[in-house]
Amino acid sequence: MTDRATRLKNIVKILESLPEHRLLWVEKVTDILNCPHSFSSRPEGFMTDDWCLAFGDALMIHHAFSNEPFTKDKFEHALVNTAKMVAIDADLAPDRPANSIGGIAKNVFRTFKGIRKNNHS
Repeated sequence: MTDRATRLKNIVKILESLPEHRLLWVEKVTDILNCPHSFSSRPEGFMTDDWCLAFGDALMIHHAFSNEPFTKDKFEHALVNTAKMVAIDADLAPDRPANSIGGIAKNVFRTFKGIRKNNHS
């Protein structure tokens, strides 16, 4: 069985065991992820097409559950988590003055220790 087939089989098992109230949450997320979408970014080092898709999905999921803006902290965590999803090493660093990451960083990136292409995926 392929990795994808195994993952899908495991997800079905999990879904079958969920109570109704949790199925409603899963349904809400899957409805959002099945909406038509188009994401794009300027080519900036780590910002690959795969990362752009993952980050776009993170934004969609956020807005499925909140009318609040995507705060700086949420943005930073989503950036790191989606980078890791597509085999890019990324870590939050302790607060410090603004650092440059690939020449694109502003204050919003100030807590990153670094972003590196992960060659061992």
